[in-house]
Amino acid sequence: MKKYLRNISPLSVLTFSILFFVLFREFGGLIFEPISYLTEAFIFMCSVSFLLGYLTVTAAGPSRVNKNNLQDGISIISANSKEDICNKFVFRMLLFFSLCNCIVLVLDFRSLQSYFMNYSLESITVAHNLRTFAGIRFSLTGIISNITNGFPVITAAFLLLQREKIIFSNNEIVLVLISLMINLIFAFMAGGRNEEAMVIVFLLLTGTVRLAILKKSMFPPLPRFVKICSLSVFLFSIFYMLIIFLVRASVSSLNLLGMVSDFSFFGVKVGINTSGSFSSLKIIYLTLVFYITHSLNELNLLLSKLSGIGPYWGGYNFYSIVLFLNKIGFHLTDINFIRLNLVHLGTYLGLLGSIYLDFGYFGSLIFFYIYGFFVCFAWKRSKYSKKPEWMLLSVYNLLILFFAPIYSAIGIGYGLPMLIALFFLITVKWFFNLFNQACANY
Repeated sequence: MKKYLRNISPLSVLTFSILFFVLFREFGGLIFEPISYLTEAFIFMCSVSFLLGYLTVTAAGPSRVNKNNLQDGISIISANSKEDICNKFVFRMLLFFSLCNCIVLVLDFRSLQSYFMNYSLESITVAHNLRTFAGIRFSLTGIISNITNGFPVITAAFLLLQREKIIFSNNEIVLVLISLMINLIFAFMAGGRNEEAMVIVFLLLTGTVRLAILKKSMFPPLPRFVKICSLSVFLFSIFYMLIIFLVRASVSSLNLLGMVSDFSFFGVKVGINTSGSFSSLKIIYLTLVFYITHSLNELNLLLSKLSGIGPYWGGYNFYSIVLFLNKIGFHLTDINFIRLNLVHLGTYLGLLGSIYLDFGYFGSLIFFYIYGFFVCFAWKRSKYSKKPEWMLLSVYNLLILFFAPIYSAIGIGYGLPMLIALFFLITVKWFFNLFNQACANY
């Protein structure tokens, strides 16, 4: 297993994700309507555009990297090195904003309380549906929390990318774990499950990148109590995701049998007998298959609706930023308006459909060429420089490619907040190095 993980690459992750999607769609027990030639052509052109961008960097040969950056353990070996000082400073800035995010989440919870009849899972699910489907505009604290939700995740991932020696104190490590736990708890209270899924996959991909690029074990040496707490959080998150999935489905459809009839609303037929023994388990399984694979049909419906749909120039994938800008006086097309034009509210469009909403046909081709170029460039920089900022960017790209057939990880869950935290990390590190260089020259 380690042998395969050590050879991981963006294309291998994307290939695995597509194969998994196709197998579930073709042999999962549901019969979908055929997609149009227009949809097939759009998927083909976007795929070719992405590959051309990716191969452009590959054809250019190895990235030029300063030889000093190729030293084994450049990121974290000597506690007195300039790189370590920079990493400590960046880590503490990330930790500071992670704790600020916890405070904002507590403040925003007061606005959420008006949606709760009680603290049962059913009530949480109803509150989530009201906030999602009724087009309720977020409060200012809610928007700020959405923007900063990525800091605890990126801080934890930054910690995981340490090498032989942890340069941070145990108290700082505990604060990272606490901020991540608080963030996940409030995500649970908001009724979301994509947040937990993205956090789990992102941290696992971080360990995989550590294994593939740094050639070390998937996780650094951490205190035992931190490992125990982390494992507990991981197992609880998996359990809660399954529970909230079942509860939300039952609340939406009132009963398990109603879930089967809901498939026909989306033009989907059931290909297996759901009566008899284990009927409830069969229906739950089919619901999971539908959840994973329906995005292609929604993309087909979206492309067939040729007028009145976008482009929204970031209003769909970068909705939190647009909502924040509108709060301070701008008048941009926000997610509440975009939802009115969607064919089926609350469904997934895949990465292709989400990008199409923001940039249209030709804009999507340009986007995927640039994105393919960036994915390959970031991966090569990660392998040659072994710097945490490039490795985290590569992990983020792997996350997007992993979920690409199902939904856009940019605009769902913690996707955009994590991107904002990554941009903050890179900016702070750049200014820190610039300041040090200016002081040295002076």
